[in-house]
Amino acid sequence: MLDQLINHVRMHLQNQKSFVVFVKPQEVHLEGWFSSEQADEANAIGPQNPAQGPQFIMQDFDVSVPAKILNKNDCAVIHAPLEEEPNVLKDYNFTASTETGATYTSLIVKAIQSMRNGLFDKVVLSRAHQIDLSHCDWSLLLSRLMSCDLKAFRYLWHHPDEGIWLGATPELLIGGGDRRYQTMALAGTQWNIRGEDVRWTTKERNEHQWVIDDIHQRLDRISNQVEIGPTQTHQAGRLQHLKTGVTGSLQHGISFLEAALVLHPTPAVCGYPRSQAQAFIIENEGYDRRYYTGFLGLIDNAKDTAALFVNLRCMSVSGLNARIYVGGGLTINSDPEVEFEETQKKLGTMGSVIAPFLKSGL
Repeated sequence: MLDQLINHVRMHLQNQKSFVVFVKPQEVHLEGWFSSEQADEANAIGPQNPAQGPQFIMQDFDVSVPAKILNKNDCAVIHAPLEEEPNVLKDYNFTASTETGATYTSLIVKAIQSMRNGLFDKVVLSRAHQIDLSHCDWSLLLSRLMSCDLKAFRYLWHHPDEGIWLGATPELLIGGGDRRYQTMALAGTQWNIRGEDVRWTTKERNEHQWVIDDIHQRLDRISNQVEIGPTQTHQAGRLQHLKTGVTGSLQHGISFLEAALVLHPTPAVCGYPRSQAQAFIIENEGYDRRYYTGFLGLIDNAKDTAALFVNLRCMSVSGLNARIYVGGGLTINSDPEVEFEETQKKLGTMGSVIAPFLKSGL
């Protein structure tokens, strides 16, 4: 079945047709949806028709941009098992140019000054790292992607107007069923591959608390009740984050997609307060994030279920050119050099996936 799935990937790329291949966290089977000639990608925003069946949604960081939607009922669906013993990938270390470091750190300095002026308390700034590929073997790439973090939602998505996106995100935006939902506050980053106790700084704990407070406030408007769980250290590949689970039940008439749009973008990918931080990002970041820090995943309105994830640790591919997207949360106490080095390390996750296809010298 894996060969059949790979053949469909190649044919749909050649014929410029939509598809998605994904695996949910901790699951052991790939699932591929490959659009038919008649498949029609519609806007995901607005009334949802339960008769459409399960849908895969890809939402831009900017919610004013209509989401792309793929209906499972319009697709050939292929399942394939994951490798029983996935390869352990080693992060790829990229070398940053002096100009890249200077540009990003100067942006951080500007953001810190804005915080000192009281414009916002936190902002998440990102950048896109451009790389050249020598070739691309989709069978090997899928194998490496699906092995990079078994706790993440891993996906390869193509749309004729948007190109190829792939990633492995550890962050659930909202999921559940029967009106009961789960979400999470995930913020703060440390590098700790040995599993010993992590010492979280005041900066990291404050950053995490803003995410909790914002999620609580937004969900309270559309929920019967909101329950905040304990804060724990969460391992995501070679990264560790502060994580707090949030559960509750949606009010009658509120769909999971509507709840996702209430939450998005969270302070973990935008900042706090949201409107001021987002305005700074749009004015100063210097590029279009597109689907990076948007959300993606599955909705089934007939069954009232959803599994939507924040699109982190991802990259886009166009021909033999690729962009890896990375970012970090900043507060008034952030160190620009340290923050830049953190984004350099974050490049390693997707770098490990495409390492065999990189041109020498990168």
